[in-house]
Amino acid sequence: SNHTVSIDKVSEDSINPIQWENSIKLAGNNHNLARDMLKGLVESLKPAQTKINQTYTQKDLIAMREAVHHLHGACCYSGVLPLKTAVAQLETAISKNEQDKLNFLLVELNKEINRLQQFYKSHPEY
Repeated sequence: SNHTVSIDKVSEDSINPIQWENSIKLAGNNHNLARDMLKGLVESLKPAQTKINQTYTQKDLIAMREAVHHLHGACCYSGVLPLKTAVAQLETAISKNEQDKLNFLLVELNKEINRLQQFYKSHPEY
């Protein structure tokens, strides 16, 4: 299909939650597959976010790391660089047992999850 999404010109530090061109590339240039993968990711965010926050509150770092790792894998099939970066940083901190960093990185992750959800909702073309 001749479906194009206009990419907002934004500064690098406020990069869009979704990189559509990269999503299409990751889906082997299949637009419908790219859309399905993105939809699947977005739909998985709420339960993933709940699980990650709950396990953090319970100080169950093993279950938290598993939940974060699972979300990290889900991010690899769509162009969602800011979210993927936030997830990767949190996963690294957990695996290095850098507990002093977890709260800040979890706040960042929650921010990116919420930002992606809002962006996706307000862009029905995806």
